Formats: sequence, structure tokens, C-alpha cells
Amino acid sequence: RARYFGGVQLTVTPIFETIAATATLLPTNTPRAVTPTPTFIGPTPLWMFLEATYTPTPLYVNTPHPATEAYRAGIRSLNNRNYPEMIFFMQQAAQAEPDQADIQYYLGEAYLLLDEPENALYAYEKAIELNQNFAPAYLGRARALSAIDPEFDLESDVSQSVGLDPNLIAANLDLIAFYLSRGNYERAVVLLDSVELIAPDSPLIYAYRSQVLMNSGDYEGAIEAAKQAYELDQTILDIYKVLGELNIQSGNAREATHFLEIYLRYVKDDPFTWAVYGQALFEVGEQLEQAMQAFDLALALDENSLTALLYRGYAYLDLGEGQLAVNDLFIARNFDRESFSASFGLARALALSERYDDAIS
Repeated sequence: RARYFGGVQLTVTPIFETIAATATLLPTNTPRAVTPTPTFIGPTPLWMFLEATYTPTPLYVNTPHPATEAYRAGIRSLNNRNYPEMIFFMQQAAQAEPDQADIQYYLGEAYLLLDEPENALYAYEKAIELNQNFAPAYLGRARALSAIDPEFDLESDVSQSVGLDPNLIAANLDLIAFYLSRGNYERAVVLLDSVELIAPDSPLIYAYRSQVLMNSGDYEGAIEAAKQAYELDQTILDIYKVLGELNIQSGNAREATHFLEIYLRYVKDDPFTWAVYGQALFEVGEQLEQAMQAFDLALALDENSLTALLYRGYAYLDLGEGQLAVNDLFIARNFDRESFSASFGLARALALSERYDDAIS
């Protein structure tokens, strides 16, 4: 599934961590002892490397609440990114004005920013209970439920949010991301076209447009859109995944490794990107062992990764390990019997293993 865009980019060259897996060659295709690390204890936040400070997302609503200084203090804490303090003040404001949906909404935002989705969910639902027409609360609830269960179908809540306020850009963008994650490019394009009219300078518009163009095979247009997103906002982490994939498709493997390294430093549980990263390293031709480690991690996370199986098979060929190459490429060919690369690689592997009749076949 596609991830929601929301991350950062470096303006300096980082020193990347060495992949922990080892690439010990085995006589069969017995899985290697590779332990992926899907739970990531974060590195230095990428925004700290930025030379420019990006404008925060505008507040959806900022009711004065003249009788409640705690509310204003909570908003100041939000602007200062002091979320524990924000919770403290918003809880005080909620006690003073228990019937105000926006206070509960911001309480939910603070909890979500602190990665406490269960508490955030309670606050968002309280906001909806107080005002069933409060559009951002439905968006918040969808995000909280998605944080609790990544497979949650958020379409209903986010669509409700957009229906209540068609100009709520964040909800529109989340709905586009949802459609892209489900491969519903037609609906994504329709919504992209309408949102672009109200948010023409949003970098996410270009980022999502690049995904649509890449899916249609327009790699030149896709990479141009991705670069525009990058220029507008270098804090979008997933744009590096897209730029990595696009550079692979365009034959620029070395450039792809740069973008994919940044993405994988922060997202360790994405088997598809580990596989593409391994492909890029293999195509560069200078870091075969590191490519093998990336393939191992991809297959530890998803044993059916076609890209990882295909390119690990080719890497085994380069290492002269015919039987190991046969094992991987046989599975890859069974996954995609129309793949020239898988069939040709399997023929090479069988020949290397001196199984000439099978290779000729």
C-alpha cells in the first residue's frame, strides 16, 4: 500500500546506517537468518537538517474563547510543538467549556501528534458528539483509527469530512492518498483535479500527481511532478520513495539509491522499497553484498517479493551460485510466466548448474 506523504528531506548528506543483515551464501534457498526491524526508534528528525523553516499547516479553526486563557495557551503550545503542554492546557479549557467541539478536536490533535491514537480517538469522537457537522473531527478520527489499525478503511470518515467542508484541503489530500493506496487512480485523478483548483501550490498535489503519472507509464511527466513537489517542500519523506522508483524506471540507478537510502533510514518495514533499493544497488554494480542484504530484508518482510527474488537470483548468477539462482528465479518465473527477465535468468542459472536440457527448454 502507498503511504501517506508526510516526512522530511535533508539538505546535507547523511551518514546512513549499515544494514544489519549478513549475506551468508547457503547451498539451498533456505531463508537466511535475517531479522527485519519494522519498529523504528527514530533517528534525528529530518526537519532539523533543514536550512529553511517550513510554514506549518494553518489552524482549521481558532475560535477566540475569550473566557478561557487555557485554550489560547494550548494553541501557542501547538505552534511551539510542545504537545504535552498543549494537552495540559486543552484539558483545562475542556473543563471550562465542556460543550466546545473545537477544544476536543485540538485535544485529539495533540494526542495524535504524541502517537497516542487511542486517546486521540476518544477526543475526536467527543468532538463529533458535540457537533456532528464539525468536519475536521471526522478526518482526525480516520487518522487515529488508521494509526491503531493500518488496514482500517478510512474512506467513510474522510469522505464525510470532505462532504461537510469541500475546502478542507487536508481531508481531500488524505482521500486522494487513500485512493492511490488502493490503486483507484481514476477517482484519485478526479479529486486531484478539483483540489488543485483550491490548493494549486500544495506540494502534495504534485507528489500525488507524480504517482498517477508513474502508474500510467508517463515517467518523464512523473519525475517532473515529483521534482516540483521536492522543490516546494523538502520535508515530504515519501517523495524520496517516488523519486527513487522513477529514477530506476528511467535507468538512473545511482540517483535512485540516494533517494531510497533517505526513505529507508526512516521507514524500515517497506518490503517493496527494500527490493527496489536492492535492485538499484545491483544495477549500479559496485555494492553487490549490500544489494543482497536489501533483498534479504525485503524477503524477510514479504517472502513473495517478485522484485527481490528476481534480482537476488541475478545477483547469485554474478556470484557464480547457480543453484541458489535457480531457486530464486524459478519462483520468480512462476509468479510471472510472461517475464522475459525471469525466464532468461532461469535459463542462465540452469546452464550454470549444468542442467543443460532444462536450460535449453
